[in-house]
Order: sequence, then C-alpha cells, then structure tokens
Amino acid sequence: SYTVSYANMSLASTRASTLDAAVIGGGLNAQLTAQGLTELTGVTQAVASSIVAPPPPQAPVSPPEARYSVHMTTTLHGYNTLTFGVNEQDAFVEAIAILGKCETTDVQVIRIVDSSAQLQAMAVNISYTVSYANMSLASTRASTLDAAVIGGGL
Repeated sequence: SYTVSYANMSLASTRASTLDAAVIGGGLNAQLTAQGLTELTGVTQAVASSIVAPPPPQAPVSPPEARYSVHMTTTLHGYNTLTFGVNEQDAFVEAIAILGKCETTDVQVIRIVDSSAQLQAMAVNISYTVSYANMSLASTRASTLDAAVIGGGL
C-alpha cells in the first residue's frame, strides 16, 4: 500500500491512470527490477487506486495576544547574589505580582547582580519585566509598582 500526493485533482486523476497502467501493464515491474530488485518475480494491483480529497484547511492560528511590558530594576538590601536564591526569587515574583495586580507568570526576572562591589553591603539589583494586555493597564500598573517600591510596599 502506498500513497502518491499531487497538488490538484486534475493532476492526481491523470497520474493515477498512468500508475494503474504501469502496474497492470508491467511497467512498475520493469522499473523496480531496474532499481535493483532482482529477486522480484511479479507485481499485481491488489486494490484499485482511489483518489482522496485533501482535508479541509485548518482554521488559522490566532497570533499571540499583544503584551505591553514594564521593565524595572529594584535594589534589595540584605541580600547578595549568593543569598538571593530560588525561594527568595519566587517570593519576589509573588510580591511583584500582588502589587502589580497580575499573575506570577506575567513577571519575568531578567537579571540579578550585586549592587555593590563591597559584598558586605549586601544588596542586589533585580531587573525584571511585568507584562500587561494593554498600554493603559501597563502605564497605570507601572505607576502603582513605582509607588509601592518607593513607598516601602514591596
């Protein structure tokens, strides 16, 4: 059993007749032997050929929803890159999501670096992005986040 695909119905119909004639008339046997199938003793058409229409086109895939991002960098004192681990990062993301009124999946930490060359100062700069569905929401929530960070709400 095999399938041969063609770009349109007219071509499929013409070529199906040609293939049927080749199988029945011995042309396929000769071609297979020429390709090195020297042990071949015969070829028969077990099932009549049929033409199957292509499946209907799939519905177009919707483009991903546009997102507006707020990029921020916040300094946290009392930590360095060694002490600001996974649990602390998760807690930070959760706090930003609560203050920014968004899902934690909308908050992406981009980079964490020590804010001072003096490790005893213990502070990290956290660069992050918070994504929103529209510009108005992003602008409003950016102001809310700024006020929360400056005012100590974080």
